[in-house]
Amino acid sequence: MTARTPELSDPQGSREIRRRLTFDTARAADAAARTTDAVVRATPAGSSWQQADQAWSKADVPWPGAAAAAPAVPAKSAKLAKPAKKAKPKPVKQAQPAKASKAVKTVKAKPGPAKPAATAPKAAKPSAAPRAAASAKPATPARPVESAEAAPARRKRRVGRAAAVTVAAVVVVGGGVYAVTGGEEEGRAAAIPGAELADGFFAVDPAATTDGRVQDLAAVAAAGPTVVAAGAEGTEAAARAQFLVSADAGRTWRLASIRAADGGEPAPGDRPRHVAGGQGAWAALGDGGAAWSSGDARTWTRATIPVQPKDEVTGLARAASGFVAVGRTGDHAVLWTSVDGRSWQRLERPRVPGVVAFDRVVASGDTVLARGEISRTATKGKGAKKRRTTVREPALWRSADGGRTWARAYVPHGQGSYGAASGLVTGPGGFFAIRAGKRVTGPKKKRRTERFTVVFHSPDGSSWTALARTGVLDRLAGGSAAGLAALAGGRLMRSTDGRAWQPAGDVRGAAANGVTVADGGVPVVAGHRGDDPFLAVSGQAVDLRPVAGAVQPERSVAAIASGAAGRLVAVGGTNGGAAVWTTATPDGWARAQGTFGKGALSDVASGGAGWVAVGRGDRDRPLALTSADGTAWRPATIAGDGSLMAAAAGAGGYVVVGASRGSAAAWRSADLRTWTPAAGLDRRMWMRDVTATPAGYAAVGGSMDGKGTARAAVWTSADGLKWTVRRAPEGTGVLTDVAANGARLVALTTAGGAVVSADGGLTWQTTAPAGAAATGATAVVSTARGFVLAGVTGEPGGRDVTVWSSPDGAAWTRVPATGTGLDGPGDQRINVLTTHATEIVAVGVTAGHRGETPTLWRRMAP
Repeated sequence: MTARTPELSDPQGSREIRRRLTFDTARAADAAARTTDAVVRATPAGSSWQQADQAWSKADVPWPGAAAAAPAVPAKSAKLAKPAKKAKPKPVKQAQPAKASKAVKTVKAKPGPAKPAATAPKAAKPSAAPRAAASAKPATPARPVESAEAAPARRKRRVGRAAAVTVAAVVVVGGGVYAVTGGEEEGRAAAIPGAELADGFFAVDPAATTDGRVQDLAAVAAAGPTVVAAGAEGTEAAARAQFLVSADAGRTWRLASIRAADGGEPAPGDRPRHVAGGQGAWAALGDGGAAWSSGDARTWTRATIPVQPKDEVTGLARAASGFVAVGRTGDHAVLWTSVDGRSWQRLERPRVPGVVAFDRVVASGDTVLARGEISRTATKGKGAKKRRTTVREPALWRSADGGRTWARAYVPHGQGSYGAASGLVTGPGGFFAIRAGKRVTGPKKKRRTERFTVVFHSPDGSSWTALARTGVLDRLAGGSAAGLAALAGGRLMRSTDGRAWQPAGDVRGAAANGVTVADGGVPVVAGHRGDDPFLAVSGQAVDLRPVAGAVQPERSVAAIASGAAGRLVAVGGTNGGAAVWTTATPDGWARAQGTFGKGALSDVASGGAGWVAVGRGDRDRPLALTSADGTAWRPATIAGDGSLMAAAAGAGGYVVVGASRGSAAAWRSADLRTWTPAAGLDRRMWMRDVTATPAGYAAVGGSMDGKGTARAAVWTSADGLKWTVRRAPEGTGVLTDVAANGARLVALTTAGGAVVSADGGLTWQTTAPAGAAATGATAVVSTARGFVLAGVTGEPGGRDVTVWSSPDGAAWTRVPATGTGLDGPGDQRINVLTTHATEIVAVGVTAGHRGETPTLWRRMAP
């Protein structure tokens, strides 16, 4: 676990300010009605520091000047208490402005509506005071742009949230604006930057030769000079749909915008697999009913196509009267139609003679051809071994009215062709298909078989002609009114009429998922090469890295921990390799020194002998690194296979846990040099996280029962070598994270909930913040006063961060959490939390359809 039981501290110097500037959450609504009383206007006489002193004095708040006995640090939970004894203001000497500025933060005002301020005798004009950006910070990618349609709903939600959030006071002095944070922002909170985009902090590997992400372009289509390549980046539920668009036949490319049906940010997890368009309308289809529509191919809106659980969409075409999609469900065919690509109709068991499944569809004008399979009974064998069986054969169907009525179509043999027709495409003047062909030449002893491909053409899909013989083509891959394209042994071939073919480039090494032809007869290939997207125009691969947002390097921050000398260390992965970042100052993050290899790190811990970071390396080998100071790292040898998931440092030394050869696994070291494996851990179990406790260590994870169901698992150990399995909470799923505060433990579950133990892990109860049913827990950490829990609320594509604090893990109080990377368009999430001196430091991610950006959030520990 990245955070351990912190030191306790409760300085008295900050209480007076905290009590005078704090509003209890229960009084937040009343405070909002009196927000205009928060601006104190100072007289212009004297220096800016004297004016600030006067303003603080008029607000009846002691000015935190240079004479303060100690710097402010957070105290215990800020519940509203009885008024403390009034403290006299302390003047500030003009010669010491730097020290005074630690407690008062100057922020620049920006135009536009702002949050109302807290107490003052007179109403004031609204103002906004965002934190000034650090001048040395590199530029960051733009956040997802919120559409006009989604903005009212977002503003409404923010207004509702603001009523429950403590409001900060604003002091206007001599033309300067100073933020005096109230509510749960205590002590030095005004000097803490809060949430910010952090891609400049967590740099990717500058020497990497790959982005480290899995990305694939599944389909491509052209209509005149417009070309669209559709695919996705990422895997499973984190997949990010992408549409690459060219308006000039593939010479230049841009990433299209995608929006949800309501105009907001789309949810992740969708993958377009088919695309078609033309005549001012485009459509794309994916799995599970996912659909998109567009009028110009530059902006796509999420739609839905009606599907049943076993439905599979196998093809999509643009006809003159609309779109036609084909597929299969179980043992019969399915057909979908749409006029505009937004609203779809499903036809199960359509009136298509004999069809049991469709696998391809093309259109020319309003004539549609679909390729599929028929089912028939055949007799196999001879004599006593004769038997009747059901066989499937390829077949072709034609519709002359945009897919409403269908009839069988036949491609005849000719010019030595044999076998089934394949490679059905639309091309110049109608439809094209191919068949394999052969002929035998020469005398008996010198006979040889010549193999070739026969190209067939039909102007209307009804009558077909054997057009020409050509070299062997693997498949007739794509076409349009501008020409035809085919693949032959890794070579790309093109033709303007189907008769004469010319080489158009080499695409060997790439998996071509789709081929089309743009204006001028330009062939475009889309697919993937390894884990990278592949796009080629006229046989030349397109470098997608300069296309804004098209390719983003993999970067994940999986854990963060605080150690000696005020150092913070974060670990994770970038570009497919392990990564370590470190800093001793708030804005001084840099990649640590060392060679880390492939894989990713999942946890880091600090103790008396230094630091240890663990994860999974190349070829499923354990990955461990150690460091004396957190800046220079070297590999550590931990025997075994599998992955190391978590690390902790306690009185008994360092402990790392994970899974090895199908069993839970743990190792202990006193010096970070020699690691001793624990013995006797059960098979079909795995450890996900570990934390130090007063009694030793506690670990959580999962186990697999006899029915293949994953369940929670808990272990405790006095020394990190001998572990005892404890009774785990039931009905929660696997436990993923655990934090300890004394003997109290809070653990998170794969179901998004949390459980608490008051006796070091012996017994457990479920726990959840009151009224937080929609909150999914994502990170937990212990603090001087208890626990802090981070989660998310909202629907995919519009999730915001929620934060809660608790003294015991049972009763929870909402902690204000808004700002860049915590709410707004897209999905926000906090992945890891740690305590650092008197602060909470969190790292998360804000994600939209154009990619992900890491976020860093700091605040005083509640």
